[in-house]
Amino acid sequence: MLVTRLDDGNITIDVNYREKQNDSVISSRILMSEKGEVLQWETPLQRELTYRALKVEELPGEITSYLTRNANSFTVDYALAKQSYAKDAVYFVEVQNGTKSIRIGVDVTDKNNLSVTNSRQVDQSLLPQNILTYLNNNITGWTFSSARLVEEVSKNGVGGNINHYTIEVLKGSGKYALRFNGKGEFQYQYTVR
Repeated sequence: MLVTRLDDGNITIDVNYREKQNDSVISSRILMSEKGEVLQWETPLQRELTYRALKVEELPGEITSYLTRNANSFTVDYALAKQSYAKDAVYFVEVQNGTKSIRIGVDVTDKNNLSVTNSRQVDQSLLPQNILTYLNNNITGWTFSSARLVEEVSKNGVGGNINHYTIEVLKGSGKYALRFNGKGEFQYQYTVR
């Protein structure tokens, strides 16, 4: 990771990491304001994809209508436009209300097809047994820290299929995040710093 402060006060963060599935090295660049706001996020796909921070007023009507109907008491965490070759391709917004968050995305070519996911904190007692078995067998002496359940939901905000669980555990002085699919099968883990 390389962090650089620019003359205008903004900061660039260049990150190189190894993708586990295909064992390739990937580079990303994040441009942040002095206040820590993400202004742009360049992805590794030959730099053709970038992310632009949005004001709520810039979101498409399909997203703001959904928020008005289903998440009126939530506060906006972030709003982004994913750009492909400098043109907006997909809009995203994440809103929160206490321990629950909703992420909404819409493709500019099909604005009637919203992608909605709910995320909420869950207690250790609500985790599937195979997740607890995995933790006991693979992280000896672990202690529960937190867990989130992420669900894909329909456009009207009801119903949902469990997409995945993200669990944070403590072991000694280390903290680890693990992801399990909706069936509770292990996907990957990383160290939280």
